[in-house]
Amino acid sequence: KIRLISPELKISTENQDKMNLSALRKMQANGIEIRVNNRIHTRLFMGYSDRDPNKDSNGTLLLGTFDFNREGLSDEKINAGIFTRHPDLVKSARELFEGVWKEKFETKPLDEVYP
Repeated sequence: KIRLISPELKISTENQDKMNLSALRKMQANGIEIRVNNRIHTRLFMGYSDRDPNKDSNGTLLLGTFDFNREGLSDEKINAGIFTRHPDLVKSARELFEGVWKEKFETKPLDEVYP
């Protein structure tokens, strides 16, 4: 199970954000649960490598910035990120992610924000 929180997109003015929305919809169609939050700047991913989401020792953290368009997927841009299985970092990131994910007034499903 993979979940993603995306910042709000400026699809009326930013061509790049139109491409990002298209990519987000494709990911959603492939089973990734996506929500939107206007208080974050970068996309946050959380996935569990174990069926028990409370089992920190088997968690993996992927944290970074990324645009899901041709420019972001090509060699033109460098995307920085962190990949770790360190239990303390995974636990801390999971707590932050879950807190943002559960903000009912701030974090909304992709289809609700972009019907």
